[in-house]
Amino acid sequence: MKNRGKLMKLNQHHLVPKLLIPNESDETNTLWSVYNVFSKNNNISLTSSNLVLPSYDMPFVGSSEGWLATLGKDFKFTLYKPFNNTIDIYLPVLFDELSINRYEMVMKFTTFTFDSISKPNNFIIVMIFGAYLRAAYIRPFQDSAWTIIPHLPNCIAFYYDDVLFHKGALFGTDFHQSRIVCFDISDDLSQLSFKWVREIQTNYNNVKRRIDKKYLVESCDGDHLLQVHRCSKITDTNGRATEYFVVSRLSFDQSKWEEIDNLGDQALFLGDNSSVSIDTSSSNSTKCQSNCIYFTDDKGGTNLNINNPLDMGVYNIGTKSLTRFDIDKNHLRKMGGRTPIWVVPTVFLP
Repeated sequence: MKNRGKLMKLNQHHLVPKLLIPNESDETNTLWSVYNVFSKNNNISLTSSNLVLPSYDMPFVGSSEGWLATLGKDFKFTLYKPFNNTIDIYLPVLFDELSINRYEMVMKFTTFTFDSISKPNNFIIVMIFGAYLRAAYIRPFQDSAWTIIPHLPNCIAFYYDDVLFHKGALFGTDFHQSRIVCFDISDDLSQLSFKWVREIQTNYNNVKRRIDKKYLVESCDGDHLLQVHRCSKITDTNGRATEYFVVSRLSFDQSKWEEIDNLGDQALFLGDNSSVSIDTSSSNSTKCQSNCIYFTDDKGGTNLNINNPLDMGVYNIGTKSLTRFDIDKNHLRKMGGRTPIWVVPTVFLP
């Protein structure tokens, strides 16, 4: 049990995610290129292998803890673990198919469990969906339907940009405003409930920056909650091009974000995936650069970046420099409305 616990912690914070991109030469629309990140002499290179996954007409809607979710034409979700021999999980419909564009209206999801050692299958999924960026949750092996998280007590609309499980609570960040919300979670065999704890109005002023996306990330040691702002410009082809990132650490005592310019021996992986922090001092993570953010194109709120889906690369926090991944531009025509995505290759635990 002790070794199993160590493995679970290793899975969460030390395995480098792999990047999935549609294979441009595949005629069956089921073959994906899997890229591994390498860092040598501060140069970034990607080496690829191939993986058979569901057809491209089942778009990825996110990944979390090694799980990859697709959305079918019947608006039902399927969970896969592409790097493990794990059973597929089928989830019920979340929204009215007549009122939603399935490619755009599922923003991302996160998974977590209270006891990953003795009850690894008793996990919870929280999904951000819809034009109003609401959140809903489900326990795949216990619930037959999704439950939408109710509006906040003050009745002020909260548009979820990201959600994260941190220190036993669920945190969400608002798409429009500089605030986060916190829920305590109680879980037993009969009922799961999210109890609103507090709303934190922070001091962050984003007026001078064009912020397309906010991400919540837990630090490698699990002690800190980070928020990353992705700042972009509009290109001549009306696409989005990332310019830089701003990283802040939440001070719970002072209810404010403290901007930081050094991640230390950490690398962050951001996109449509549940955000991941990697300890670059670990022997399993020597292929990553420290103090860097690895990013892919994502949905950016409610808009797909269809005019620039290859907006991905690595940003160095210290030098404020950005290097884009060198990927064949022919991928543009194959990807269409699909975006690349990071997936964590978790170790299989029997």
